[in-house]
Amino acid sequence: MTKRNDFTCAADEIAHVLDDLEVQSKSKGVLFFKHSARCPISCAALDQFQADWDKASSKGLFHDARYFLIDVLDVKGARLISNALADRYGITHASP
Repeated sequence: MTKRNDFTCAADEIAHVLDDLEVQSKSKGVLFFKHSARCPISCAALDQFQADWDKASSKGLFHDARYFLIDVLDVKGARLISNALADRYGITHASP
């Protein structure tokens, strides 16, 4: 699993970035985990997701990570792309 907490781009690049991701999604799964580093529940959920991913990978359930593109978005640090994902796909981040 590839984790990237610094996913940022300029406002005028966002549509292009999302269009590119849509093209990539035709050949591999694309998953965004919207995360707030300031939220202990979000941190625990990310830790659990990472542990479950690693466990499944070690059992061969994800035999080749090249088939997955996973980005972890800090909803505060990457607000533009986070909001664009919410607008385009309905992927929101909700605080408890």
